[in-house]
Amino acid sequence: MFDHDKADFLREDVLQPTQFAQTHLQMVKQIGHFKMKESYIQHFDEIKEQQYLVLYVNGGNAILVDGREYHALCGSATLIKRMHQPFSVFLDECEGYYAVLEGMDIDQYIREDTIIMDLRFSKKTEIFFHSVFQSLDKYHLVDEFSISSSVLRLYADLHIERHVLKSWSSKQDVIDKALTFMEENYQRDIKLKDISEATGYSEYYFLRIFKEIMLMTPYEYLIRKRLSQVKILLLSTTKTIEEIALLSGFKSDVSLYKTFKNTYSITPGEYKKTIGK
Repeated sequence: MFDHDKADFLREDVLQPTQFAQTHLQMVKQIGHFKMKESYIQHFDEIKEQQYLVLYVNGGNAILVDGREYHALCGSATLIKRMHQPFSVFLDECEGYYAVLEGMDIDQYIREDTIIMDLRFSKKTEIFFHSVFQSLDKYHLVDEFSISSSVLRLYADLHIERHVLKSWSSKQDVIDKALTFMEENYQRDIKLKDISEATGYSEYYFLRIFKEIMLMTPYEYLIRKRLSQVKILLLSTTKTIEEIALLSGFKSDVSLYKTFKNTYSITPGEYKKTIGK
């Protein structure tokens, strides 16, 4: 992405999303943490309608050059830019993080071509980058559902910050509590009632908010989480399908098999042979 002669990269990861992820999820294609050695202008010439750049400058300054318009990015500023036409970013010996995002249509979250958020949004951006790096480090594999969830949470935070009344800000708290509960209990046979109780709201209200923010039902999220765990165990252990099913929250190996095949169009065994080479 950036010229490595002009920047020191503390970290950089390039991901290769599956066809399923490219079609149905919002994914990270490339992500990095850098420190510029000198002032440098980066040109973004690739044109793709559903591709976005997230640039977080947390030390120093940068300038977005968008046609004839110039926008300053001072320390702890976040830029989210639709990459459907050429633009440039002037980096003035700053430190920052970047991510290129691509996937399903998210126009209901990102309504403008260019969004610049100030210091007040920096914590949300930091959480996003931390969660993606943590996912890559924890599993040593690309857990597409986990990473996609991190992207959607960033968009949801942005949507609430810019378009939702402050009196509605409790929505994100509902989502955070629900996701935390499911991450900690996905191996159990949990129901909608269990999740809604963990958030402190009724099933009806919780379900409506979750679908509005996450663009899926809690059950769909839970299945994605369980399938992510299945893929990790398939590639990193020699456990049987029966053992993996129980460790991932499925009631049986038959249930796991059917869900995996319906989602990915291949069996767990075929996935292990193909990806685990």
